[in-house]
Order: sequence, then C-alpha cells, then structure tokens
Amino acid sequence: MDFNFFFFMVFMSITSFALAFIVYVLVLKVFGDNRWIEMLLIPACVVLFDFAVMVIGDEYKYFVGSIPLAVVAGMIGYAYFFKGAEFGQTNSVAPTPVRAEKKYSAKSARIHAAREKRGRE
Repeated sequence: MDFNFFFFMVFMSITSFALAFIVYVLVLKVFGDNRWIEMLLIPACVVLFDFAVMVIGDEYKYFVGSIPLAVVAGMIGYAYFFKGAEFGQTNSVAPTPVRAEKKYSAKSARIHAAREKRGRE
C-alpha cells in the first residue's frame, strides 16, 4: 500500500470536515436554521472542493487543500482574541430556536393528571 495515498485520504477527510464546518456556519449566518439548504449546500460544496483538490496538480494539492484548515484556525483565533469566547463554555453560532411547547390531547392530559394524583410525576 502506498503511504502517500493513505496520507492524502486522511488529509482530505480532515479538510472536508473543516470545509463542512465553514459552510455550515455560513449557512446559519445567511439562511438561518434551514435544514433543506444545509442538506443540499454542505455536501455539494464539500464534493466540489474535494474534486477540485484532486484535479489540481500534485505540487499544489496540499496547499489548496489546507485553505479550509487555515480558515477554521482563523475563525477560532478571531473568536478567542476578538470576541472573547472562552473554550469549554457553550458558545453557539446561531441563536437557539424557540420551539412551541408540545400540546397534549385531552386523553393525555387526563393520564398525566391521574399520574400526578398518584404521586408519579
């Protein structure tokens, strides 16, 4: 087995993950929490970028492939130094969507009331 091919596949999987993260952040900023755009745009961008990196000549494929890694490193540096985000805390890119409370049917309400009466929650 050729070690260069294995190293290239590992490099491309890490690069693809970094590009998917970048596209996901951009989709959240531009379109909000839209699942259809996420499902269509993220894989399309990753596949097109991977294809472009594989088509590029051997002397430039690692340089072009490392661009998403540099962008993610820049995003982390920007968040740490300029935004003051601490690692290990809950820092979210998008605001948490407000979900409507689940509506219970009349039968379910009676069952919950009977359980509360018995002392079971």
